[in-house]
Amino acid sequence: MSPIGRIFSVLNLVLAALFLMWASNLLAASQDFKTRLTQEQADRATEKAALDKQISDLRVERDSARGDADLARAERDAANTDAQRQRDVAGQRQTENSNLRADYDQLAGAMQGLTDTNRTLQQSQDEAVTMRSDAQRERDAALRAQADAETRSRQVETENASLKKTIQDRDVAIHALEGQISELDTQLAVLVDATGVAVSDIMAQPLIEGTVVQALYDKDLALVAINKGSNHGVKRGYTFDIFKGTLYKGQVRVENVRPDMCTAVVRRPVAGETIGQGDGAATRL
Repeated sequence: MSPIGRIFSVLNLVLAALFLMWASNLLAASQDFKTRLTQEQADRATEKAALDKQISDLRVERDSARGDADLARAERDAANTDAQRQRDVAGQRQTENSNLRADYDQLAGAMQGLTDTNRTLQQSQDEAVTMRSDAQRERDAALRAQADAETRSRQVETENASLKKTIQDRDVAIHALEGQISELDTQLAVLVDATGVAVSDIMAQPLIEGTVVQALYDKDLALVAINKGSNHGVKRGYTFDIFKGTLYKGQVRVENVRPDMCTAVVRRPVAGETIGQGDGAATRL
């Protein structure tokens, strides 16, 4: 072999050795990067699942607190209505008592008139006997009516005292219920502040219809991209029901919103069904 040929052979061997070293280093670096990337993805998936569970638990507590607040308000309204009815009854009893007192005063005046008439009738012996008998009968009837009126008056006063006591008890109960409502409202505000999602945004979803443009399933985490965003009224926390024709596939919750697209996490999957590109999505079915 000529000297030039030997030189080229040596150069080829050197270059081949350098290439092998470079390829080995590159392969090792790529394998290390892939291992770290896989571990990082697993860690992020674990953190995401934990956060989703915390949000779900907080929303369950919020819904329970809202139900308790609604029940407390209903009880307070019922107590107010009952208290007003008791006040109306007390007013009627007071009116009846006033009428009975007026009747009593009239009877007292009638008694005085009868006495005066009796003194006048005594001027005549013959007329006095007859008129005295009539006056006595009338007096007895008046006395019975007076006794009945006094008895009724005492009963009304007793009923008024009982009604006042009932109204006071109702007022105390209403005050306690208002305190419970205030406490529940505070707890609800804390839940809203902790989740970062406004209750009004979740409860008042407008009708928004779209299409799934991409679905990604990675172990326990499933993400869906929908072709509707903030320009269409979508907000974080909204839920979309996913379907294909008449086949229902589950429900997703919006986590990130862009002007013309949003991404959501599959929250209520349907067993045996997989969400895919082209499926329909709507905030209300």
